[in-house]
Amino acid sequence: MGNKESIFIVWGANSKLAEAVSLKLKELGYKPQVGGTTNLDAHDFFLGGTVIKQMNLALRAIVLAQWPPEDEQSPTAPLQFRPNLMFEFGYLAARLRPAFLHLFLIGIKRTDLPSDVLGIRAHEIALASIPAMSETIVNTFLNELQYPHVKPSEVLIKWHYWHQWILSQADLKEPPDHRFAEVIIHAIQPAFYTGDLHKLVDVCKQMERTWSTPDVDVARRLVSAIGKYNTVADSEDPTKIPLGELRSIANSLSVGTELDTSTNAAYWWFEVLRTDYLALTELLLFLGQGLKSKANNHNEHIVRAEQSISASFDALQRSPEAKSGDDPMYLLWCGYIMRNWGRILKESGNTNLAIEKITKAINYRERAAAALSADDIERGIQLQLEIEILLAKLDLAELSPNDMSKVLPNVIKQLLEKQEAWVGLWFRAFTHTEKLARRYRQPSAELLKKRLHTAGKMKS
Repeated sequence: MGNKESIFIVWGANSKLAEAVSLKLKELGYKPQVGGTTNLDAHDFFLGGTVIKQMNLALRAIVLAQWPPEDEQSPTAPLQFRPNLMFEFGYLAARLRPAFLHLFLIGIKRTDLPSDVLGIRAHEIALASIPAMSETIVNTFLNELQYPHVKPSEVLIKWHYWHQWILSQADLKEPPDHRFAEVIIHAIQPAFYTGDLHKLVDVCKQMERTWSTPDVDVARRLVSAIGKYNTVADSEDPTKIPLGELRSIANSLSVGTELDTSTNAAYWWFEVLRTDYLALTELLLFLGQGLKSKANNHNEHIVRAEQSISASFDALQRSPEAKSGDDPMYLLWCGYIMRNWGRILKESGNTNLAIEKITKAINYRERAAAALSADDIERGIQLQLEIEILLAKLDLAELSPNDMSKVLPNVIKQLLEKQEAWVGLWFRAFTHTEKLARRYRQPSAELLKKRLHTAGKMKS
């Protein structure tokens, strides 16, 4: 994480210029990869698996288009680029979004281009010394970098619109919109609230067979792992937690995003979600192993959970939304992380710190709900936000058992009033509350059980 992007450099006539550009980019912290080698036959279309792999890993590409030397040109045929350049250019043009493909015409005018590349955005570079040309190319490339940012709260507030937008991207026969990866990441929470998380998983699976860029690949991996986590977490019987599945999810989430957060701070959101859900997965592994057997690495899970949730909060503070301190999605995620942190601390036996974190979670969630008025947001999502606050209050009461007799009846009353929001979080919250009602011998326990049974039939 935090490393600069991988950039593939296409060249067809001037390997020294390609190497000079590569060196300058490397000095700036990027990871350039010059296509082929100087001893590769430049006329060969079949460049092998290595070059294909390099192009597949690149987030951007720089194409150095230059006519071949005169001794390679036919006096009667029109000027043509070397086949390897056209092959790599075509391959990358099909894989990358246009904004991520940077074409430089070395000693060539746009009007001199063959018809098959006309219309592509390009920069003319006058013939000069290698150092001078490489300096111009790199500076132009840096000035051209654009990282459009999607405001996370917009995806939450206008979820109906963005939900349809995501589905429309899956049907395109061209690379997805440059905002796709970010939107998918910010869509995870509203999709969970509305019971649509499985649709995000399906869209990502569908696109996996078609398009591949580093940010989209990371987003797909996170959506898949988070979707699996939520399926496992919905298990009503903690003794039946599938530890093998959880270990697989933890392994997937343990892989860093490796996206360039130094030039696009929005990529910190990918780390926020990755490490938060990794912490939750490690917590479930801790609980699952504790219920089944005291495995040798039992306590390692709770240690990793604490490390991961701390990393999640740190990543959140580096996101663009943290600057104002009152962005709704920032406040919402502060609430999520603080509640999860409190749950982890509770299981590790640190009750006082757990109370502190969950108290902060309630404060953050109430501020987020206040920032998102009912006029701005869909009714179902507004109800889910209110349920988030109730859940945190239950957590706090569990840490102070004397308060449970006062808190639980009020939470039950409010949950029953919010039954229209039975999808997503409501169902999980209701299940948890019903268990607490039985444990604390609440008169309403039987009513909760009946409502839960009815909601379960609707859910299935």
